[in-house]
Amino acid sequence: MEIKTIAELSSEIVVLHLDDIPSILKDMENTLKKLKFPGKIFQAQSVVEALEICNTNHIDIIISDWNLPESSGLEFLTEIRAKKENDDILFIMCSTVNEVMNMLKAVTAGANDYIVKPWKIKDVDKKITLTWNMADKRKG
Repeated sequence: MEIKTIAELSSEIVVLHLDDIPSILKDMENTLKKLKFPGKIFQAQSVVEALEICNTNHIDIIISDWNLPESSGLEFLTEIRAKKENDDILFIMCSTVNEVMNMLKAVTAGANDYIVKPWKIKDVDKKITLTWNMADKRKG
């Protein structure tokens, strides 16, 4: 079913946001709340923590920072995509770097979309909605 905003997603949808900066985690949480995201939000500050959350919970959407202290969002993406059971997870890379090459690297590695920081609330809504609808059409 096509949605027009993320507020229309099921309350069972689970988002994992990975970023090493607590204020950015809080900003995304506030953005999702302003957009009336109805589901659950997990937050992680490291790839290790994010993988632990993925291994113990059902995750529908991952929003991951590109630049992380001990690893990178690209390496995390590669690790997620390496497991067949993660094929249905939607992955959105998030970075301050607005370069086409980085976007292409992310998409080539299996990202569904790319958000540039600092984001606008309407852009987060648009990216998640578009990604969700595209994935839904592929399944159906």
